[in-house]
Amino acid sequence: MQARAKITRQNIIESSSAVFLRKGFAASTISDIADEANITKGAMYFHFKSKELIARAIIEIQVEANETLHATLEAKQLTSFEAMIEMSHEMSRLIQDNIVYAAATRLAVEVGVFGDPIAQTYDAWNDPVTHLVKATIDDGYVSTTVEPEVLAEFLVTTFTGIQTVSLVQSNYGDLRERIDDMWRIVLPGILAPGNEDLAAKTCDRAAALTA
Repeated sequence: MQARAKITRQNIIESSSAVFLRKGFAASTISDIADEANITKGAMYFHFKSKELIARAIIEIQVEANETLHATLEAKQLTSFEAMIEMSHEMSRLIQDNIVYAAATRLAVEVGVFGDPIAQTYDAWNDPVTHLVKATIDDGYVSTTVEPEVLAEFLVTTFTGIQTVSLVQSNYGDLRERIDDMWRIVLPGILAPGNEDLAAKTCDRAAALTA
């Protein structure tokens, strides 16, 4: 019974993710989710008392995926510069390949629905990105004139805008190409003198990975 319950719960989460991606949180109903999951509303309420609790569960899964992503990048022993670039592309890959992660990303945009707890989704990214930016400056990749906190917040908010537009225009199909374009624009303005070739090399590598 426990195994069956876990399967049903996962079905609800994945079905909810599909509905939230299509309609947004506010427009989605429990009936929509139950129909998508092909279960009764009674079965829905046995696992989740409200769609808000489903959304919380989806966000929690994203948080766990982010923690795994951090650990994976650390294990690769990349340079600070490589890690900064790869983090953005790995997040893009997760959004494209994992419907629950993608739904969590959309839910985070609907901050007015949830209030501060979901707003913390962005705050949670500011710290690790700031840490990476500081490392790139210390390692001589990024100019010392760059303020780490300012660049980190800019990258997080720019990524948010890019993924939102990508969802609307291509259902995330062009997300990694858009991130590649972001770096093409940003890198020439932040690299330390003598590292100008990193911009072209980085974007060429990213283009090869997304081809």
